Amino acid sequence: MSATDNTSIGFYRDQLAEDFRKNVVRGSITAKKLKVFLSYRGDVDAWSRTEGSLTESEWRVIEKLVDDTFLVQGKLASLEFAQQHDERLSLACDSINTVAEVERIATKISSPTWLERLVQWSTGTKK
Repeated sequence: MSATDNTSIGFYRDQLAEDFRKNVVRGSITAKKLKVFLSYRGDVDAWSRTEGSLTESEWRVIEKLVDDTFLVQGKLASLEFAQQHDERLSLACDSINTVAEVERIATKISSPTWLERLVQWSTGTKK
């Protein structure tokens, strides 16, 4: 699949980047908003069915920050990308503690829940 194919990961990441550029507001991401994002484990479908304290644009900004943090933490991104990501974190987050929380969430969301681990154990499969 290519980045122009709207079902590819590349297309998805390009859309997140575009949403970030359109929607980021300096210091708009707070610990309280990250807590809402984490309560849904980043599942936009579950979140969209509820009334929440996040706007769609804030959700997309957080999603981009968490997704990129996962790439940087896993050393799957270039040094230039990591530096740009640090700038985006500084721009979007209201404090250094919020930046640290984004990093914690990226690790937590990428880890399986206890239920997912139980299913993996019982079926002998891993993602």
